[in-house]
Amino acid sequence: MFPTTVVLSIVLALVLAPLGAFKIINHPKASETAEHLGLSLSQSRTIGVLEVSGVAGLLIGLAWAPIGIAAAIGCILLLLGATGAHSKIHDPVQVAAFPFFLALLSTATLILRIKTA
Repeated sequence: MFPTTVVLSIVLALVLAPLGAFKIINHPKASETAEHLGLSLSQSRTIGVLEVSGVAGLLIGLAWAPIGIAAAIGCILLLLGATGAHSKIHDPVQVAAFPFFLALLSTATLILRIKTA
């Protein structure tokens, strides 16, 4: 089961790291999405920092389970918030489905990390 935990953590890291970095540096696409969602630059950057922190926690958590568990919980909450934000402004289902899918991957990672702790 631990190899699956490693793979899921790496997949999440590969997806969330660039998304977070783009928010931190205020990439034009990230800025456009933030404006679409009604977020300020500060809020968008904070979300980016949380995403990058989640990535660090997932990867460090492969060596120290409590950090991985906490990071997976944080990612779940962050991604469910993103799903809700997209749903609230009536974005198409496929737009809100992406963060929801990542939340499901984070949930699977959480469960596996608890089992392999």
